[in-house]
Amino acid sequence: MDIAEKKKEYDALKALSRWIGIGSAVALIVGMLWLSKILVVLGLLGGFAGTSQQLYARYRFGLIKNFKRWIIYQSLYSVFIIILVITIIALDFSV
Repeated sequence: MDIAEKKKEYDALKALSRWIGIGSAVALIVGMLWLSKILVVLGLLGGFAGTSQQLYARYRFGLIKNFKRWIIYQSLYSVFIIILVITIIALDFSV
């Protein structure tokens, strides 16, 4: 694969993660305004998917210098999202 093809594929992956991020932000904001817990959960999960996509794109094209640090950040973010989702679902059933 030559450099032009790699750049095109990397730009496509970046654009995909950007649109995932925009969609998840919209779902999160709309969910908060309408008090829809499902949209808030979808927004949080979409944010996780967007950051995972960026991590994959950077790893695939060799842009990550310290991969262990990125894995630690991604793991902490995953735990944070899981705790938020469980809390939101628990609050939904407790009301």
